[in-house]
Amino acid sequence: MSSLTPEDVALAAFLHDIGKFWWPAAGGKRPEIVNSWLDFLPSERSGRPTHLHAAYSAAFVSRYVCGEADDAMAAVVAGHHEPSTREDWIVAVADRIASGERQVAAPEISVSDPGTARISSPFNNDQYFQLLHRSACADEGSTDRFHPTTIPNHDSGEMALAWESFVRDVEGLGVPQTDSGTWLELLREHTIRIPAQSPTAKGHYKPSISIFDHSRMCAALAHVLATSSMSEREVQALQNTRDPEVTPFSLILGDLSGVQKFLYTGSTARAIRALKGRSFFLQFLSEYFSNLTRKRLGLTPFAELFTGGGRFVLIGPGQPELRSIRSDLERILLQELNGQIGICLLY
Repeated sequence: MSSLTPEDVALAAFLHDIGKFWWPAAGGKRPEIVNSWLDFLPSERSGRPTHLHAAYSAAFVSRYVCGEADDAMAAVVAGHHEPSTREDWIVAVADRIASGERQVAAPEISVSDPGTARISSPFNNDQYFQLLHRSACADEGSTDRFHPTTIPNHDSGEMALAWESFVRDVEGLGVPQTDSGTWLELLREHTIRIPAQSPTAKGHYKPSISIFDHSRMCAALAHVLATSSMSEREVQALQNTRDPEVTPFSLILGDLSGVQKFLYTGSTARAIRALKGRSFFLQFLSEYFSNLTRKRLGLTPFAELFTGGGRFVLIGPGQPELRSIRSDLERILLQELNGQIGICLLY
């Protein structure tokens, strides 16, 4: 029986790729603490270990999260490419599902060393440029000025400085640190612009998804699997199934209604100030209801994918019970806002 809670497994999943930040920052130097995790990695026929980032991730978790005296969480992180336990398989399958957003890079995107590519702009695609060419006036001359300037890949010195800043913030909050919300904000701050996957000779992927976004999705999926009654074999089977009927996940949508009327009802005097105030209130209300729904369903902070514009989206278990939660939210709106705003909660 594992000593790890579902929350521990979710945190392990959230930090499973932090080695993709540390590895290039180390500049080819492998700390001794990393070497102790090499036995958990898959290897080539020659015996050379592969997926070295997993060893770096495990070393980081051992040092800064669970403490070196209790390495159960670090072992799960190290084994997510060579799973041997239910917890290993949960992180491995969550990682594989969360990796479904990866796009194969265009041939002109250069192959780089792992971890050195810069994250690509969502506007850096053919459809965007075609739109610019069609909309640009002929007498304006060349539209080359609209194209993003090519920026060289990261070098080890730049990555080392970014890593040092990250570690400094981690150590400033106290070690070991196991609070999921704290790690969520730390990675949001430091890894939102670092790609989860770089285009390499073995996997020519477009570097368009950050470590933060990929890790948050992976953690949300892993928590659902860890809290389920699925056996290790059933978890393994998920990596090969495409049947929507057997998925243990759901997307939960909360949508506030009556938002436009609430925003624009009132006198024109000081209208801009009133609009700003009501917009802030709606954002606060969306975040409050998202947190309330998440906690009622027993989900971690990683489950919140989006909040804004009077809506929120969570990843939760399949067929969640939302009726009583929706009734409570409607009661709050009726008591505090006299029914000016309603809410739809569905999955």
